[in-house]
Amino acid sequence: MTKASSNDNSSICSSDTVVVSGQVYFYPREVIHGSLRRSIFQKVNKCKAEVKFNKFISTFVDSIIENEVNFTIKRINDVQAFFSSYNYLTSSDASNSLKVEQ
Repeated sequence: MTKASSNDNSSICSSDTVVVSGQVYFYPREVIHGSLRRSIFQKVNKCKAEVKFNKFISTFVDSIIENEVNFTIKRINDVQAFFSSYNYLTSSDASNSLKVEQ
C-alpha cells in the first residue's frame, strides 16, 4: 500500500507552482536543467500537480539558485509586480510565500 500523505499538500499546488519543503516557489523553465529539473518534477509529482511553465516569468526573475531543497527567487519586487498584474497572487501573498535572496 502507498501512503496518501501527498494529499495533504495537493490543495496548495497549482499549475504554476512548485512546492518545496512546504513553501511555494515560482521559477522559469529556461534556467533549470537535467537532474535538477527531474528533482523538481519528483517534488511536484508528490502533490500531483502538472507544472506549466510561463516563459514571461524569466523576464522578471534574474536567476534561481539551488540551496539544498530550497529554490530562491531574486528581485521579489519584480516578481510581485508580475504576479499581481497577472492575478497569480497579491504582493502581500508573494512576500509571505517567496523566500528572497538577500
